[in-house]
Amino acid sequence: MFRRFTTPVEQPAPPDVLQQVAAVLKIELLPLWLFWLSLRSLRPWWPIVLPLLVAYFIRVYRRERNQLARRRAKVSAPDDAPHA
Repeated sequence: MFRRFTTPVEQPAPPDVLQQVAAVLKIELLPLWLFWLSLRSLRPWWPIVLPLLVAYFIRVYRRERNQLARRRAKVSAPDDAPHA
């Protein structure tokens, strides 16, 4: 007999998963993006800059690998001191 007409309460739409992922990646990849923008601004210098960067990264990589190999050799080497 008496009907109560209520307007349905609109629920806010859940945020889109892709938008959330994009927001997180935007924050996480910001340093990489800034590096890319600076590198892009040096585009006329790429024939000089890129080989220097590659050479630098190879040098750092080899240095770190040698340090790691020395540490492993030091840990696995038998102790030469006689035990009492």
